Amino acid sequence: MPLDLTDRPPIRLGEADPSRPGAPRRGLDLRPGASLPGPGEVENLRVRGAEAGPDWRNAFRQWLDRNLRYPREAAELGEQGPVTVRIVTGADGRVRGVEMRTPSRSIFLNYYSQSVFRGAALPPFPPGTAEEQVTIDLTINYILYRR
Repeated sequence: MPLDLTDRPPIRLGEADPSRPGAPRRGLDLRPGASLPGPGEVENLRVRGAEAGPDWRNAFRQWLDRNLRYPREAAELGEQGPVTVRIVTGADGRVRGVEMRTPSRSIFLNYYSQSVFRGAALPPFPPGTAEEQVTIDLTINYILYRR
């Protein structure tokens, strides 16, 4: 049976849980000057082959906000956790390949984390990117907040 990946609630990356005042921010922090993770934390974004300055990071963050959704099947089953994917693009942002690097325990999260990038057009990298291909390692932290 094919997965229905339409009409998903948005994943709110990098936001605190509003039901828990003082809760730590979780998810992707792509702000310029964002600190590197501390011991035991996962680095959420690593780009090789191009300069990923603040403008590109902001554009990528906006792309994620528009395109990532929490898979309904995973939410209904209470499945959550990090998934790391490697995305290979051209300097123009066209995705050439996606590969699972670190799966979660959820087949729905794993499948969706790859399928959202397949055939996608991510923000292009700045002019002057010398490499023909850019590699992006991205960790998506799927977190369910219960009310």
